[in-house]
Amino acid sequence: MNNSITRSCAAAFLTVAFATINATASVTWHKKTAVPTVLGTSCIVSTPSRDTIITGTFDNGIFMSPDGGTTWLHTYHSTSDTAIYCITHTGSNIVIAGTDNGILRSADNGLTWIKASAPVHHPVRQIVKTGDRIYACTGDYSFGVDMGDGVLCSEDGGITWHSMNTGLPAHHAVWQLAADSHGYLYALCPDAPGIGNGGLYLSQNEGTSWAQFPMNIDGRGVVPDNLRFSEGLALAVTPDDSVLCSGYAIGGGVSVTGIFRTTREQAATGAHWRLSGLRPVASFWLCTPSYTFWFADDKRVMGSNAAGASAGGPYYSLDKGNVWIRAINGVDIMSTGYNANAYTAGPANRIYMIQQGDDDIYYTDDLPAATPTVIKDAQLLSVRIYPNPSSGIIQLKGAASSADISIIAADGRLMTFSATYSGDTIHIGHELADGVYVIRFTAYDGSRCARTFTVAH
Repeated sequence: MNNSITRSCAAAFLTVAFATINATASVTWHKKTAVPTVLGTSCIVSTPSRDTIITGTFDNGIFMSPDGGTTWLHTYHSTSDTAIYCITHTGSNIVIAGTDNGILRSADNGLTWIKASAPVHHPVRQIVKTGDRIYACTGDYSFGVDMGDGVLCSEDGGITWHSMNTGLPAHHAVWQLAADSHGYLYALCPDAPGIGNGGLYLSQNEGTSWAQFPMNIDGRGVVPDNLRFSEGLALAVTPDDSVLCSGYAIGGGVSVTGIFRTTREQAATGAHWRLSGLRPVASFWLCTPSYTFWFADDKRVMGSNAAGASAGGPYYSLDKGNVWIRAINGVDIMSTGYNANAYTAGPANRIYMIQQGDDDIYYTDDLPAATPTVIKDAQLLSVRIYPNPSSGIIQLKGAASSADISIIAADGRLMTFSATYSGDTIHIGHELADGVYVIRFTAYDGSRCARTFTVAH
């Protein structure tokens, strides 16, 4: 495995726009047979055949349905104080479930369960599989203190587990876990003492050690300052290794909620994370960001928003999380509003969904096709750059819809650079040596254009 976090030629990217559609969409949800639970369903997963689904509850154990949610078998009975927080199918009929007091393992697609041997004293929040290893993360919050057992690893299909916490914060609370296509692991940790040790951690050696992942968040469009990450709620890595993280960040004394996006290579250069999606606002009280991300394929992703009846519920994106569309048709409102808690795949285009605090299993067959990438020649003519030559301050016109910007030297090297954005002006620092460069724009809709400029100090 290549353990290098950077490429020999690293590009710097600058975000200049984001978009959200806060309107009820044409996607319609239908109900299957409800699960017998008082406190509600907590997690859901399907087997590789997609006709068998397994769901956990907060108060009544685990249920398995061999017919897509029409009938249910009660396969794991738990006491009322034992919650099932996560379920993951890891292949070869093996299903792993995390509870508030341990890890469960099924070797027959969720029909029977045994408790695994694991050093767990706090709730297991998420389970992921990469390569031949299965990982679990743990975290709890009590009386203002975050705590956990950190990250656990199993190398025998979930039978036994051991801790892998070198480099993680001392509180060992890890709320979310994800893996990319290279097998690198990402752990989302709280900033428990408020000293900046929270955020995202990366392991490039199968969990043996962890290092804090750069989170340089651009707050433009919400607040004028850069943002400091303070608390994370959801984490996912796209099939092309883009990192999505939802939560809270602070800039200029204001708490900002939203979804933050980057790639491993971009973050390694110090480039800004992109702030997007699900109603990013400069108020803790106006919006709660997504508690879950789930990818239907390489572009289509489901999310959620816990903002109550006016804006909460399931959302979907057809372009990897840049633009989000609300989809609540057919979803019952709960006393606390809408909050889609988890998704899983069904046959064909079907998607199953559960709501937090609800006993219903929802499904839809209506998720639209992914947004195609279209290169629009007309936009290639719309961007102007001046002054040219430049001493380091470049003004752009007509680039407001661009999402990413990169700078390429005459010899083909992708350059790192410092930049700030205000209105339609991009200020590029004097790190660039004299010479000829190409500045390249990529818009959310796939439009691209490039311009040549000269630096002469």
